[in-house]
Amino acid sequence: MNNSKSLTKCPIPGCNMLFSKGILGWHTHAGNVAAHPYWAAGLDSEARKAQFAIDFPDFFPPKPFVVRKSEARPPSVSPPPAWSMRELIDQTLANLVEMEKRMQAAQNDTTPMLLAK
Repeated sequence: MNNSKSLTKCPIPGCNMLFSKGILGWHTHAGNVAAHPYWAAGLDSEARKAQFAIDFPDFFPPKPFVVRKSEARPPSVSPPPAWSMRELIDQTLANLVEMEKRMQAAQNDTTPMLLAK
């Protein structure tokens, strides 16, 4: 059985701190002035944490790519309802009648067309 733990060393120069559970506890450790008196001198605990993230970005694992619900693909269009053969024939005939009306109207239109030069 393998009992070895994954250890991560603190990247602050001169520090020998080993994190045994990934990077848990980094913020307390980095913010501790006594642990690193010469690194980020003059900064308070919160500023030291921010500086740690800036100075050592590779210490942190990459953030997973997350798609927010609002950025997800748009909802798919639901398929048309299953029509009976009779409904399909009726809709097709209605479409043909509408196309015939439009063609008749276009033939009866006496509006002069502008021709491109």
